[in-house]
Amino acid sequence: MEPVVYTIQDGVTFLNVPDDRFTTALLSVNFYVPLAMETAGTMAMLPPLLRRGCRAFPSMMAIGRELDRLYGASIGATVLRADEAQALNLTLACLDDRFALEGAPALADAVELLGQLLFDPPLENGVFREEDVEQERRCALEAIAAEINDKRRYARNACERLLCENEPFAVPLHGVKEQVETVTADVLTAAWREVLQTAPVRILYQGDPNGVPIAKAFAERFAGRQVKPLPPMVIGAAKPEVAVQCERMDVNQCQLVLGLRSSVQEGHPLHDAMWLAITLLGGTAHSLLFMNVREKYSLCYYCYATAYTKKGATLIDSGVEPDKAEQAKAEILHQLERLKTGDFTDDDLENARRSLLDTLLSYEDSAMSFVTWYIVDGPIGDGRSPRDVRESIQAVTKEQVLAAAKTLTLDCVYTLMPKEEIA
Repeated sequence: MEPVVYTIQDGVTFLNVPDDRFTTALLSVNFYVPLAMETAGTMAMLPPLLRRGCRAFPSMMAIGRELDRLYGASIGATVLRADEAQALNLTLACLDDRFALEGAPALADAVELLGQLLFDPPLENGVFREEDVEQERRCALEAIAAEINDKRRYARNACERLLCENEPFAVPLHGVKEQVETVTADVLTAAWREVLQTAPVRILYQGDPNGVPIAKAFAERFAGRQVKPLPPMVIGAAKPEVAVQCERMDVNQCQLVLGLRSSVQEGHPLHDAMWLAITLLGGTAHSLLFMNVREKYSLCYYCYATAYTKKGATLIDSGVEPDKAEQAKAEILHQLERLKTGDFTDDDLENARRSLLDTLLSYEDSAMSFVTWYIVDGPIGDGRSPRDVRESIQAVTKEQVLAAAKTLTLDCVYTLMPKEEIA
């Protein structure tokens, strides 16, 4: 299931993933744009806006009828984070022609529909329809407002902004309320035209081994572009002193998030060793954080570590009782020191390795998860498959894990605490 990669136009790669295990074929088109506070909200609105119609099928109802005709095909539209870029994504799932009624294949028509949504929306006076823009603006504002209801996600995002202050990584994926409120049909139309002409594109097709006809169809649509490469990732330096931020809201449980920096980043020889190190620290139910901070000392409800290894950043987030926050933080840092000094057993390491290998293997369980791996890798990623990374993880030694772990330093601490009681 290793992909075959074509460069079909300047800045446009086509990954054909031969896979006959599923009854559906999957086609995903992704435009990559830099994460920037001034444009994040606009760009995040584009995929669902394009999903609303094309000239041939100008309404959601018309599109739905056409998808029903195509054996119940579906088209999803979203925005994903690819390190410091937004991946503007439209993905088609369609019955593979192998299973279509004789003489009535659906894939070619479905691919044509996806192309029309991307390149031929139902403009009015040369811009997106105002009613469509208003509906998508309302949906975008509701999504941004909803973040505060998920206190764990809210706290993690706040710590990311503290950890990566003034870096693109700190920009909210869906933008901010103030910027989205200013987006107009003219702004969105100009952004759409700019994306079509200049954004790096990654197209992924999973299904029939012969994806050449689909690649050729999109090659024609992307001819004559002037591509703007994505800027290199910003790698910030660790703060001279640990930054501390405490925010108070009407909550019962405290959210405690620690931000770590490391010199192990994209292309570093210890990159995969760091991935295994963070899994050992807090990535499984057998990790040092879970088995000690949660199980042994009962200091938290959960404690989990997430590595952004390309960026050289790690978040450790936990839910704790407010009066146990300092004790929990101290024990988290103690477990980090245990990781650095090798104070863990060979079984601990192998449990973490097996868990990480299983996670990588699970990307092949569904067409969508496998395709998503390549979407978030982005055009500036290393292009390795889950299988490639599995082979690397299997070869990582304990000494390499220790070497990677020793580069981790505490950069910031964010806590979301209950409001102080008024006497």
